[in-house]
Amino acid sequence: MTTRLLAGVCAAAMGLGLGAGPAAADEATDLKSEVRALKAALEAVQKRQQALERKQAERQTVVAAAPVAAPALAVKSPFAAAHPGYLQIPGSNTLIKIGGYVKVDGVYDVKGSFNGTAATFGDIPLEGTAASKRNPNFGATARESRFNIATLTPTELGELKTFIEGDFYGTGGNAEQSNSYGFRLRQAFLEVGPWLAGQAWTTFADLETVPETLEFNGPSGFPIARQALLRYTTALGPGALSLAFENPSSDAEYTSAVWPDSIGSNFAPEGVVRWKADPSWGHVAVAGLAREITIDSGGPTNIYGITDSSSTFGWGVLGAIGFNTIGKDRLSFQGIVGEGIGRYFNNGADDNYQGASVNLDGSLRATPAFGVTASYKHYWNDWVRSTVAYGHTGYDNELPRDQLHSIRSIDSVHANVLFNPIANTTVGVEYVFGHIKKDAFDPTTGATGPDGWAHRIQTSAIVNF
Repeated sequence: MTTRLLAGVCAAAMGLGLGAGPAAADEATDLKSEVRALKAALEAVQKRQQALERKQAERQTVVAAAPVAAPALAVKSPFAAAHPGYLQIPGSNTLIKIGGYVKVDGVYDVKGSFNGTAATFGDIPLEGTAASKRNPNFGATARESRFNIATLTPTELGELKTFIEGDFYGTGGNAEQSNSYGFRLRQAFLEVGPWLAGQAWTTFADLETVPETLEFNGPSGFPIARQALLRYTTALGPGALSLAFENPSSDAEYTSAVWPDSIGSNFAPEGVVRWKADPSWGHVAVAGLAREITIDSGGPTNIYGITDSSSTFGWGVLGAIGFNTIGKDRLSFQGIVGEGIGRYFNNGADDNYQGASVNLDGSLRATPAFGVTASYKHYWNDWVRSTVAYGHTGYDNELPRDQLHSIRSIDSVHANVLFNPIANTTVGVEYVFGHIKKDAFDPTTGATGPDGWAHRIQTSAIVNF
């Protein structure tokens, strides 16, 4: 536009110069001077405009090239920052964490049977029976898959922790169509300061020396139970001392038809004391258990030979030790001995191990029992490891307990190789062996003796979250 305006002024000036006489010469000269001045002014304006346009273009280029700023993140509270992996519930000081794993198992019983995908050693069929002669059997399940929720809340007494966990080894379901097994409670407790209340692993156990196995129940010979309890823990020397009152269960048996608590009476909780420590060389734990086992018929009516009530005292002692060996390898041992401790043994209730038996006069006898577990865990490298574990449980039963159903001893072997191919994932294969010896056998069932054996190969895949 500036150029066209200048051209129009020049054309007018030329027209005036050509059409005027000598008298207008001076006026034409003055007009030309003014035109030249105007032209210079217009050129200066044009240069300033071009400079402004260049600067504006440069600014746009810089803005376009600049990275887009990330949206502002919510600032974590100091409490939340101190607990990575937890999320803060909006509008609350409480943190929450969701965890668990998905596990798929494939089991192949080469000989004998463990009566399900989770090995029940007490159900191994005796040699010579029809069940012991069955062809190999395959089964698969995802029942062990687990889900848990943990919370943390700051309080005047310290951190208040809650934890609830379950898996799918509840009742119901079948393999014909749905495989929809019920969800069951494993743990549900709260913990603040030195106190823990709720359902948790019994204090009469040492989880640090329990072998790592793919098979759900693990080896025989060590105590394990989850039950409601109230536990107090305090530092003592280089370790921690725990005192607990736990839910009782009078597990007395006359014949196989009598199940725990059918006529059991519990008038007091069971008491447990435990001390454990983790020195530089490994781990050590000792524990003691005291319990009362009572049966009560409720009157003069004779129920399984019992016409009144009877009680017996049960006790148990546990010792466990783990040694750090080469690299991350560990050698572990665990032993338990006592009377009336049957239900505390791993898989005890399912295997029909009872704490006491009923004598002919209706009185109770606490059954002496002992168990040992030994294992070695070896890391081949950072992503491959193996565990070999042996377990033994023994019972000193006496008449008139049902000899055809009472167990004299159980032996087990687990050996596995586990891989971590990617983050949070474990796959592996495991061999499981079981041997059972009963107090007697029934020849009419085809049994050739009181012993039974079973062999299994298991493969598993686990993804933690």
